[in-house]
Amino acid sequence: MELDEALNEWYQGVVRTMTLSPEEQAQITKAGADAIKPELERVTPQSNRNSDPHLRDSVVTVNKNIDGAKDGTSTLGYTENKGYIARFMNDGTKFYPNRHGGGKNHVGFYNRFLTNPNVKAKMLTAEALELKKIIDRKSKSL
Repeated sequence: MELDEALNEWYQGVVRTMTLSPEEQAQITKAGADAIKPELERVTPQSNRNSDPHLRDSVVTVNKNIDGAKDGTSTLGYTENKGYIARFMNDGTKFYPNRHGGGKNHVGFYNRFLTNPNVKAKMLTAEALELKKIIDRKSKSL
């Protein structure tokens, strides 16, 4: 085997290893969503009313996008029947609907959650570990 053939074969192996299918991408993003789900449950306000289930109990992760298509993204949020409550809690209700999200300079709890550096780090760490598992599995088959 010539050097150029060997290098081309090696290159093709690297490309196969690093090319991720939508299922593999969804597996990675789902790992990140699952890692931060307990944090979202913790920071979600809980009503003292006797509703069942509470918003905090309605946090879900799905390895599909918001429209239900499997394109490699995952969704972290609330169930369909409780999501509107989260919007009230996040955006406020005084001038609802308000394009400014509950008033001037208002930043809802969900937005604060998503921009929290500790939450981002936890999510990225979980995604990196899942990516490493996939790469290790694919590189063994070379």
